[in-house]
Amino acid sequence: HPIRELSPAALARLTQIDYQREMALVLVEEGGDRPAILGSVRLVLEPGGREAEFAIIVWKALAGLGLGVLLLRRMIDYARSRGVGQIFGTVSRDNTAMLHLAGALGFSQEPLEGEADQVRVVLDLED
Repeated sequence: HPIRELSPAALARLTQIDYQREMALVLVEEGGDRPAILGSVRLVLEPGGREAEFAIIVWKALAGLGLGVLLLRRMIDYARSRGVGQIFGTVSRDNTAMLHLAGALGFSQEPLEGEADQVRVVLDLED
């Protein structure tokens, strides 16, 4: 759901990254008065560092142009370079664009217990 305003704590959480267990990539368009954020992808390693959860967002007006593929591929490459064995994300069953993107990049889908409206997408990086 849209967030109209970030609390100081939420802003700090999103901008002050612990690089031992997190990474964020941001796609920016420069020009004009200030750069515009077009999309971003985040990765958070689970304890042990073998699995990591990702989250991605692309500006709605630019959906379908391949920006999500670009961002997620870059994050997959980063995860592999860190020795992560598997990445996963939680996706709404209604989010057909994200499910299609995940499928195109080789993610499998798993049901989430107790969450009929969501699915877990999983990519094994050791294959």
